[in-house]
Amino acid sequence: MGSSQTPTNVSAKVQATLDYPLPNTYQELRRFLAMLNFYSRFLPRYVAAQSILHDYMRGSKKADHRSLCLKGTARTALSRCKESLANATLLYHPSPNCTLALMVDVSDIAIGAGLQQWKNKAWQPLGFSQRN
Repeated sequence: MGSSQTPTNVSAKVQATLDYPLPNTYQELRRFLAMLNFYSRFLPRYVAAQSILHDYMRGSKKADHRSLCLKGTARTALSRCKESLANATLLYHPSPNCTLALMVDVSDIAIGAGLQQWKNKAWQPLGFSQRN
């Protein structure tokens, strides 16, 4: 997300993500979901948690300033999304001589895929894609 982190020093951008306030309006939730969408290629399995939040957006307008009250599973989903964004996966550059693997997953609400390469005796993620 633009800067590094160590166990004792969390980057400012990551900390800002963790401290992101609970959305109080539909517009604030839309803004958070847009941020998630922007970083989605770095977030494996983000669709499940995000779909719970998208359910709240049904019937809302783009600049909807109506009050919003997230409860139970929606609050949990928001926390999972924030943690996922804070721990965004590092993507590697492809190496032409490496073995590639395409991992796919399908459920009733989403489809996802991840492309990875085998290098230095470990799998390295090259990219993710998902759609609900």
